[in-house]
Amino acid sequence: MFRTTLTLTVLSSVWAGLETAHPNLATVAPSSHETECPQWLQDGPCKGYYDSPDTVHRYWDRKVTQDCPETCRVCPNQTTVDDGVDIVDYLVHQSNVHCVPEDGPSSRDIWGPGDNDRMYERIVRKFKHIYSPTVLSTDPWVILLENFTSQEEYSALIEETQLEILRGNAEPPEREEADDEGGVCHSTQAWCENDCLKRKEVKSLIRKAEDLVDMPFAYAEPIHLIEYEPGQEYGRHTDFNHYEVECMTGPRLFTVLMYFNDIVDGLGGDTCFPDVPTPNNQTICIKPKPGRALIWANVKNDRPWEIERRTYHQATVIQKGKKYASTFWYHLRNFKFANDISCSDDLDDIRADVEEFVYGPEDDDYDDYDEDYDDYEDGEYEYYKQ
Repeated sequence: MFRTTLTLTVLSSVWAGLETAHPNLATVAPSSHETECPQWLQDGPCKGYYDSPDTVHRYWDRKVTQDCPETCRVCPNQTTVDDGVDIVDYLVHQSNVHCVPEDGPSSRDIWGPGDNDRMYERIVRKFKHIYSPTVLSTDPWVILLENFTSQEEYSALIEETQLEILRGNAEPPEREEADDEGGVCHSTQAWCENDCLKRKEVKSLIRKAEDLVDMPFAYAEPIHLIEYEPGQEYGRHTDFNHYEVECMTGPRLFTVLMYFNDIVDGLGGDTCFPDVPTPNNQTICIKPKPGRALIWANVKNDRPWEIERRTYHQATVIQKGKKYASTFWYHLRNFKFANDISCSDDLDDIRADVEEFVYGPEDDDYDDYDEDYDDYEDGEYEYYKQ
């Protein structure tokens, strides 16, 4: 799934606030070089701030004593200040406190009860002679569209997928076992960001998606790029993320999955919905075909903040060749706004970024693993402007 990195802007602003309020702290910088500690501590002793009623002083002092254990004659790797409050907890709170959804134009729900049905009914009515929609189910909604993407559009996104893989920006296949929430994704995944979003073919596809769902692209994540190789699949899962319900973005309302190439019959790559009821009790399975798209509901019609469990789905294993696909994920609230102010992460991701900010990156010692392990940095992305 997509994960934006908590930008250093928020954390740095917290740090800067401490330094502005307490100028004598400005010369104290986090480091692991003990030899530099005497210079940092020239404005005061190691425990010079513990008597202050301001807990902010104590957070900074804990950082100094962690990096200067010999100079300060304390045990290294101290994790909490005297009052038992952890600096990571403090920064997680400070970095995320502005992310609580508020009543404003950028954080209001774009959907209410009944809007789910209205969107799919509009698609069937308006695009009957354009995308030849096939209604596979109305409860829950699953609709198949033909010729949604042009050859120029899907060729451009295949090219962007391959470029992201070559640049090392793609997320490698997962290898852990499936959990209770869904299957493991064995595909390679990337994101259409920055220059990719500026391509004319991509802009054309975005406008097409906006027209289809009658919703601005600001409510969507960047376009998700997918490549499957022989032996790869995506086990039974949902695109609904529970943690997003209380996030500024809100949950994913629906998925638009686009196929970019053919897969020979019988060689896998189908998208199947084992829990969607059908008159003949046969599982709905869609075969990839260039230009074809599939749209389905991730939330309930009467409660668009609750998961629609019947649209759990899976991508069957590829036996030969490659499969290229891409997705649009639209959210209940303005995703671009939330991402721009670093509020599209879940708390676990925010905590990981804060820990790296405070303690530095973990040691890149992966000798105990059988495969290579790469670190990935998520860049910020730009949305296109018409």
